[in-house]
Amino acid sequence: MRVSSPTLPLVVFSLLNVTATASACKSNDWVNLAPIPTARQEHGTVAINNKTIAILGGIVVAGSGTEMTDLLQFYDIPTDTWSTKSAVPHKVNT
Repeated sequence: MRVSSPTLPLVVFSLLNVTATASACKSNDWVNLAPIPTARQEHGTVAINNKTIAILGGIVVAGSGTEMTDLLQFYDIPTDTWSTKSAVPHKVNT
C-alpha cells in the first residue's frame, strides 16, 4: 500500500557554514546578514510569508561525522534575526 503525505514547496540549498548576503538594490552593493545559528547542508527552505523564511532539517556536523537533524529555524527579513522553533517531528534531509 502506498502512503502519501502533504508536500510543502521546498527549495533545497547545499550550504554549510556560509555567511548570508543580500543585494542592496539601490546601491548594487552586497550586505552581510546575520549568520545562521547552526550551519548545515541538504536542508529544506520555505517562505512562510514575505517577511519570514523557515530552514528545517538538514545534515549537521556531529563529532567527526555528520547526522540528520530535526532543527527548525526562522529568519526574519525585516529585523535580520534568527530564532529557533520547536523541532520538526522527524529528522530530515532533502
